[in-house]
Amino acid sequence: MDTDTDVVITHVSSQPQKGKINVSPSIARNPNKFFGAGSHKKNLQETIESISNEPRTPTRSPKSSQKRLSKFSPFKKSPSKSPRKELFPRAIEDQDSDTYLNFYDRTFEKVVLVSVIQMKEWQENNQLEDHLIDLNTLEKFCTLSQSAKTLYVRLVNRKHAWLKTNALEEKYGKNGADIVADLYTMKDAGVIENNYENEDLSDLLNLLQVNELKDFCKELKLSCSPRKAELVESILKFVKTQRSIMFGGDIQSRVKKLIKKYLGDCVKLSDEARDVFLSCVFLVTFPFYRELSDHVTRLNDYISRIVRTVRGEIKFPAVTLNRTCVFKNRRSFEQYMKAHELCTEIETACKLKSNQAVELLRTALDLLKADLNDETAMADIGNRPIYLRRYSSGYMYVKILYAKLNDIKRENRNLAVEVLTTLVKTRIPRISP
Repeated sequence: MDTDTDVVITHVSSQPQKGKINVSPSIARNPNKFFGAGSHKKNLQETIESISNEPRTPTRSPKSSQKRLSKFSPFKKSPSKSPRKELFPRAIEDQDSDTYLNFYDRTFEKVVLVSVIQMKEWQENNQLEDHLIDLNTLEKFCTLSQSAKTLYVRLVNRKHAWLKTNALEEKYGKNGADIVADLYTMKDAGVIENNYENEDLSDLLNLLQVNELKDFCKELKLSCSPRKAELVESILKFVKTQRSIMFGGDIQSRVKKLIKKYLGDCVKLSDEARDVFLSCVFLVTFPFYRELSDHVTRLNDYISRIVRTVRGEIKFPAVTLNRTCVFKNRRSFEQYMKAHELCTEIETACKLKSNQAVELLRTALDLLKADLNDETAMADIGNRPIYLRRYSSGYMYVKILYAKLNDIKRENRNLAVEVLTTLVKTRIPRISP
């Protein structure tokens, strides 16, 4: 064979020589297929010699790189930004560049103002016998400073309980806000209260921290426990067993003085004023919010819808609305709200499979019977169009009793018979929601 030839062809032999590689004739004829598109530029011998004879660690198959991983594959790289962050409210692009929290505050204030305007408008048009809610409380709220209104909105969204003033200062007293001054103006407006001396002793003790309760027990010379519940129980047991103290006096009054020493000043939203504001939320949202839920949840959902609308995430169709006055007086409105709250409690108890569910359903049955015997309420329902009869306390009771009839039957058969008999005799039509 000529040594100047460019292609070296090796012959297949049953006993290959040492140090040489036998190449298949198919490789020799078509090297591009096996060594890539650039192999024709190289000498085949150089290509073969470039391959090491040493064993190598197995690598990923060339075919595996061509496979596409599913988006649900555990081996797929996660995105640099978590998709969950999209669930959190972002800054609202508005003229004032308001944040979600500031938008929340202004929306709550708008709910109050809309309620006041509607009440006065309906009163002037003789559509209402009296105002559905106390306008004096709302008008006092409107006179508060913007910082006081903002603070009140924060407190409405929290658990309805006594709160330490110093804790409120630490949490909300930023950016130069004078929390104490705002609390005083809110107290003068009658929307909060600060006298907790008549509160239950157990509720006051639970406001204290564990270290405060331990110091409390040391002053009473009681044994200390690491658990808060045991510390509270120990103090309550001490108050019950020891009726009086030396030189006269009541042990409970002494304990309350000690509690005041540790708690300091506390505030709580006034029950009456809070109910008025939540009634505003209910009044504004009830036409389109059919879910059974508490008023604070309704408020948050309502404002969330407004925020998403401003951000362009949801759009509502353009329609022409004809205003209709559903509740002619405050009594019918309060009865409907009471029925809504009771039905919400029943739904929650049934989901949790609580023993209180049957008792709550019995209460709903008693209230339904009272409505059926109320000629004024029945006349009001009868004068309404059919599509507006659902906004009555009687309809709410009929709806929940009908829906939970099987649950009542499992727990109390006699009560189920009584409920079914009442539903058959009722004059309130069962209208599907």
